[in-house]
Amino acid sequence: MRCLRISLEGNPIPAPSEPSQPAPTAKVKNATICEDEPATSKLPPLPPCVLMPPDVKPAPPPPAPVVKLAPPVLVVSPAPVTADPLTLFSPATLNSTLSFTEKWMGEETAKIWLEKVDFLKTKQEFEQIQNVVVPVDVCKKWKANRALNQPPQDDFPVLDANLVFFDNNYVNMTAIDVVLPKSKIFMCQIPLKGSEEVFWKTAFDRQISYMEIFTDQEAIEFFPIGNGEHVYHETMFVSNRRVEAVSKEVTRFAIEVLPEGCSNSIICTITKVKNWSPDSVQAKQPVVIKEIIERTTFLTKAKDENALVMSRHGAGRAGYFIALAVVVHKLDKATERPIQEIVKSLR
Repeated sequence: MRCLRISLEGNPIPAPSEPSQPAPTAKVKNATICEDEPATSKLPPLPPCVLMPPDVKPAPPPPAPVVKLAPPVLVVSPAPVTADPLTLFSPATLNSTLSFTEKWMGEETAKIWLEKVDFLKTKQEFEQIQNVVVPVDVCKKWKANRALNQPPQDDFPVLDANLVFFDNNYVNMTAIDVVLPKSKIFMCQIPLKGSEEVFWKTAFDRQISYMEIFTDQEAIEFFPIGNGEHVYHETMFVSNRRVEAVSKEVTRFAIEVLPEGCSNSIICTITKVKNWSPDSVQAKQPVVIKEIIERTTFLTKAKDENALVMSRHGAGRAGYFIALAVVVHKLDKATERPIQEIVKSLR
C-alpha cells in the first residue's frame, strides 16, 4: 500500500522518483559472409544453401574426365645414307656401341717429339731394317705348311717359336711380345678358303675378342659380313650380330663365335679398315691413329681377352699398325722410344 507523505504546511510531499534504468545498449551486428549485406571480407561469397527434403538424396557429382595419355614414342635418328654395301644397321646398335675411343693423353708429348725428330735419319734406319734377312732354318713349320700361306707362299717367313697352334693344326698366326697394355698381341694372315675352321678354333682358344683387318680390295670370307647372317665352318658357328659403319673407311662387326658342343660363345669385335693398299701407308693417317687409340683403350680395359691384327700377309700393314701402336702407347706414358728398336723387335 502506497503512503502519501504531508508536509507541515499541509501540502503533499511527492514521493522520490525511482532511479532510471540505463537504456539498453544496442547490439552491434558483426558482418558475416552469411548476411544479405555485402561482406567486408575479401573471400568470395558462398553459393546459396539449398534445403532438401529428408527423403531426397542429392545427386552424385559428375565423374572427373579421364585423360588418356598417349603411349611413349621411341624416336630413333635415321641411319646415314651410303652406297657402301657393308653399311648395314641393326636395332641392337641403338643401345650399344662397338667403339672405345677416349681422348688421347699423349697428344702434347707427340707434338714435342715431332718438333725434334730427324726424319732423314729415321728413313735411313728403316732402309737398314729392310735389309735384315730372317733365317729360314728357324721357320721349319712355316715352310712345311707353305700351301696354307697366302701367296706368294715363300715370302714373309714366320719363326717357329712365334707360331700359334691348336690341336697341332696350322694357321698363319703368331704371338709377339710388344710394349703395350698387354705384353702379347697376335698377328695373322687373312685365312685361306678351307682354313676358316682352324682359324676360328685358334681364335676361340686364345680368347681373341678384338680384331683389326686392313684391306684394299681383298675379299673377306671367313665371317659373314651381312647383319643377321651366319655360317658354319665345319664345327664352328659364326654369326654376324651387328654392323656399324663408323666412317667411309672403317666398318665394325660384332661376330659371335660358338664351337660345336659348347654352350658359351664369345663376341668378337672386328674392325675392317679398307682403302689401304699393300706396301703403303693408309692415305688418311687420322683413321689409323684413331684405331690405334681404340685398340690401346681395349687392351687397357681387357682382362682375359686378347687382340689380333690382320692383313693379307700378316706383315706389312699389320706390322706398321703394331709398331705405330707401340709408339703411341709410349707417348701416352710421356716417354719416347726409338722407332728403329720397335720395328726391329717386331721383325
